[in-house]
Order: sequence, then C-alpha cells, then structure tokens
Amino acid sequence: MRQKIIHKLLNQGFSIVEIIVATFMGTVVFVGAYTWWNVSLKQFVVGVGTINNSEQAQRSLRAMTDVLREARDGEDGAYPMALADDQELIIYSDVTGDLMADRVRYFLDGNELKRGVIEPAGDPTIYDPNTETVTVLATGVENGTEPIFYYYNAAWPADTVNNPLAAGNRLLASRYLEIQIMIDQDGDVGSPPVNLQAGAQLRNLKDDY
Repeated sequence: MRQKIIHKLLNQGFSIVEIIVATFMGTVVFVGAYTWWNVSLKQFVVGVGTINNSEQAQRSLRAMTDVLREARDGEDGAYPMALADDQELIIYSDVTGDLMADRVRYFLDGNELKRGVIEPAGDPTIYDPNTETVTVLATGVENGTEPIFYYYNAAWPADTVNNPLAAGNRLLASRYLEIQIMIDQDGDVGSPPVNLQAGAQLRNLKDDY
C-alpha cells in the first residue's frame, strides 16, 4: 500500500526528497498529537481521582471534627486524650452511638488516613486492643513527615508564642485541634497536592483537670 502511494506521488511530479520530508512531518505531527492526547487523558484521570479523594477526605474531616468536639473521659476513667502525636491521635468519644465513650485512634498508615475504634466492655470496664476495628477515612494522603494534627492551648489565637503546642505539652494543655492533610493522586503529573484543613474545639476539656 505504501509503495503504491509513493509511486503515485512520483507520477504526480513529487521528488523522493519531498515525499520523505512530507512523511517525516506527518509522523512528527501524529506523534505530537498522540503524546498530547495521552498526557491530557492521564491528567484528566488523575484529576478525577484527586477530586474524588479530596471529597472523601473532606467528608472524613467533618466527621472527625464532630468526634473531637465531644471528646470526654473514658468509661474506665481515662483522660479524654490519650495520645497527641503529629500523625496519630487517640481520644475517647462516642462514635458508635451507644452513649458510651469509645477509644478512637486516628493515624496515618502510608498514604491512608485511618480510624481505629475500640468499644468499652467488661466489669470493670476495659478497652481491649484486640477488638479494635480499623477503617480507611482518606486515601492519597501525601503529608509525608509533615504533621496531620496541630494542638493549641486555651490562649490561642492570642498566644502565638506557645502555639502550636510542643509534644510534651499537648495532652493536658490542648483545647483546640487542627487537622491538615494534603491529597494527591499521582505525584509525577506535576500538579500540587490539595491542602485540606479542619479544626475543632475540645468542648469537654476544662482547665481544672
């Protein structure tokens, strides 16, 4: 087929050089168009994935702030906040709707933000770590080593010197928590991650603890 086309062009007065140049230019145009289409399609797919991940993460953040606002003493008498790390937080709050405080753990596992829940049981009441139920709240989290949780005392926002709180001052002094997660579907496309933020006042924590 290609030979017939070349023969026809030669009969129409085109030189072999002109045919080679035309063929080369056509190939360049085709490759360029295909590359553009392929990159655009990939960016579209990644963009859709990023939007979906962001929407899922936003819903999770709203749910997390509701849980944080209602943090309270554990059923075993434990203080409302048990752990206050950069990427892991443990509080007691009712997430199962049975009017009893569950042990709730939020933590980053790779690129997934997860929640672990332990319900109180027994007499006396205990929280058995073997009964923890873990669910994924958000995927595509690209915080790396950056904190997810920021902790602030009762003087925030007036006190900008001591806030966010250092690790050793968080458990007893925290009165406000901020959550920041960065969502990115595919880092090699070049688009920056989506930065999502939410905050919650710890209503049941009092300064006389």
